[in-house]
Order: sequence, then C-alpha cells, then structure tokens
Amino acid sequence: MSSGIFIIVVILFPYILFQVEDMFLKNDWKVLAKLEAIYGYVGVICIFLGKLFAKHVLHISAIDTSRTWTPISKIWTNMGATIQGFMKLLGVPVENAGVAVLSAEGLCRVFSLLIFIIVIFSIAFAVRKIIKDITTEHGIIHFLINVVGLNFLTFGLFNVQYGSAIFEERYLISTYAVMILLVAYYIYNLNTKLVYTQCVCAGLLLAIVGDNIVSDSAYVLTTNDSWQLNDIYAIVNEEDADLIYFWGDDIRIYGRAMRTYDMNHVYKEIYNSGEYAHWGDYLYYEDNGEYTGSTLLVVPNDAAVVPENIMSQYTFIRRLDNVSIYKCEYNAIDAAAGITGERSVDYPFTSGMNVANGVFEKGSYVTNGTDGCVMWGPACPTENGTYDFVLDYEILDGTSATLEIAVDGDTVPLGNLQLDPQKKEMTVADVALTEGHILDYRVFCAGGTKIRINKITIIKNNSI
Repeated sequence: MSSGIFIIVVILFPYILFQVEDMFLKNDWKVLAKLEAIYGYVGVICIFLGKLFAKHVLHISAIDTSRTWTPISKIWTNMGATIQGFMKLLGVPVENAGVAVLSAEGLCRVFSLLIFIIVIFSIAFAVRKIIKDITTEHGIIHFLINVVGLNFLTFGLFNVQYGSAIFEERYLISTYAVMILLVAYYIYNLNTKLVYTQCVCAGLLLAIVGDNIVSDSAYVLTTNDSWQLNDIYAIVNEEDADLIYFWGDDIRIYGRAMRTYDMNHVYKEIYNSGEYAHWGDYLYYEDNGEYTGSTLLVVPNDAAVVPENIMSQYTFIRRLDNVSIYKCEYNAIDAAAGITGERSVDYPFTSGMNVANGVFEKGSYVTNGTDGCVMWGPACPTENGTYDFVLDYEILDGTSATLEIAVDGDTVPLGNLQLDPQKKEMTVADVALTEGHILDYRVFCAGGTKIRINKITIIKNNSI
C-alpha cells in the first residue's frame, strides 16, 4: 500500500481532479495543458517509471495488488472504521475499556476530542462554501477537499485494516496534514470580533498545548527500558559479534528497534518458522556465506522457537526480563537457501533444505545407514551462470554415496558425483544454469552407508 501507487491515490489523483474541476469552472480545455496540470501528469509518469526501474533493475517489487474491495455488507462498517482511525490518529479514543471519564487519562482525551471537533467544523465550512457557490473558483480549497474526500472514499471502499481491529491510522497522516490547512482556512474566514471566533481560537490553543503536554509526558515516561534496548545494546558492545539474530515472532519488533537504535551492527529478524522477516529490512549477511564471524542469538524467554540443532551451538550469556542472549563463535544460522550471490552456503538445517534417515549433530546431519535420499532441496530459482557445487562431508561407514544437481525435478541430473570415502570435500564443477528453473541438490546413500553432511557451497564462476 505504501508505495508509488499510494502516492497517486492520496495526492496526485486528487490534484489532477482539481485541475479537471478548474477546467469545468473556466469552461476551457486549455486548463489541462497548463504547467500546473502537466506537473500532475509528470508525477504519475515518474512514479510508474520508478516502479519499472525498481522491478527490472533493482529487482524490488512493491505489493500493490494486496488491497481488496470491501464487500457491500461491510462498506458502512469500513467507512466508519476510517473515521475511527482518524480519531485514533488524534488520540481521541482510549485503547482499553473501563477508563473513567473523570480520571486523569479520561480527561486528557478532551484535548484531542476538541481538536477533532474543530477539524470536522473546518471541513464542513469548506464544503458548504464550495457548494454555496459551486460556479466560483475557490483555488486550493478545492484540492484540499478533494484529498480529504477521496482518501476517505478510498479507505472506505478498500480494506486497509491489516492486523488492526479498527484501521491502520498511519494511512491518514497525509490527510491530516491537509486538514490542518483547512482548519487554518476556517479560522482565517471567521470574524475576529465575534465571541465565537475567540472561543474557537482559545479552545484550539488550549487543546494543542494540552495535547502536547500529554504527549511529551508519555514520551518521557515511555522509554526503551521497557524493552531493555539499553541492556541489549550494552551486551552487544561487550561481545565480539557484528551480526545479531532475533528469532521469534514475539520479539521481531525488538530487532526492528535495534536496527535504528544501533547503526554499528547488523540485526536480522527471523520468524518462528525459521524464515527471515523482511519488514523494512536490509539485506546484509542474508546468506550464511557472507559472514563467518561470531554471532549473537536473541530468543524469547521460556519459548523454544529455535531448533535444537542450532540452539546447541550457542552458549548462554545473559537473561533479561523478556529475552535471553546467546553467543556462537561462528555463524550457525542460515535462513536463505539456494543461489544468493557469488558465493552461497547451505546447511542441512537451512530453511528450504530437507533431510531424512538421520539426526542432527549441531550444524551437521548424520545418516543412519538407510538406503535412499538423505538430503534434498532447496527448490529455489536459478540464475544465469556456471556454478561449482562443493559438498563438505564425511563418510563414516560404507562406501556408496552420490551428490546430484538437478532442475525442475528432473530424474536426469545436470551433474552427478560419486563421493570418495577418503575425501572430505568434493565438487560438481561447471554446472550451467539459466533463469526460469527450479534448482535442487540431492545426496543419496546406499544401504549401510552412513555419512555426515556439513554444508554445500555454491560458487559462481562466470556468466553465460
């Protein structure tokens, strides 16, 4: 939603509509050819060009199609939710039930409520002024009303609740900025000699000052100590680790906060499922092969979300109120499988890899001698180039094991290698790949053969 299309919907489309309204008022097609109108067209074109550049050059795709129409049975509910969202943005409603009106928290809401009422009066005043003399130009006021009206109509017809029970109020920030201008327009047009005008101005001033005092007090009292970011930061600085993982759905927000709090280390958030969470994330050290130094692992207290074979490689450092912190002298986590760059590393525990007929021993996988495929995956997209696939292994018993490289589930592999029991590393060299396929590598063992699989490294040689 928060992409170029969003800017078109909330700002540029109302602006272009403003130019169309101006054309009707002046009864002249030439209005649409004015420099002011061309600015709007250029803005739309630049957004689409930017999206094409991001998609085809930077390989970044915005999720523009994730919004859905509100069903007819929910339209009034959704439009009401938009108004509730605006009230929530101003801080009018309380979050929890049971707050007494005459309590300190209840009385503080009066400031936000007064601002909300004045905003509603200002919008009504501007709309009435336009309707009263529909054939007269009202300049920028037309545009401001367009922004407010089209935003509320858009959010009423499209579902933008996400995980919120009411409304994602952040989408109304640009609308709120426009409403501030409408309030200024309302006050400017009032007769300063009227008692009503004096009461509106005094009330608005009182509300703004009171709201600021309440907000500043909340800001001072609500510190990062509730998440103990200061303590996490101190521990990170004490340890020789540049990469810190936050593993667990409930503590991902800690990792996101630490990304801003500490710019000198790299923080990665991982879902309970073992996949990276990329909400506003950077892509540093995405693949295990990009970083081989010490790492820290932050996990929620009393919640076993990290697989035991990974957890066993980390040493406990300290327990805080909500999280515990562990350290490993190497990078024991890999949540990105397949070809991720010039050099990629996948482990048996990497997200996307599959194993059978064995057990994990820390980061390695040891098979039990059962005949069949003991490791396969990651079913990831291919990229143009020729690659070497280097398997780090140890045959513990028996003699027959093979490594295969295949695409699209083919039974005939692109590369096939019989593993030498006397070696610890072997390479399937110069495998030519092209885009548009699904890559898999497989390790097979004959009955009675036991093998320890440590990792597979993919090295790009040159482009096709």
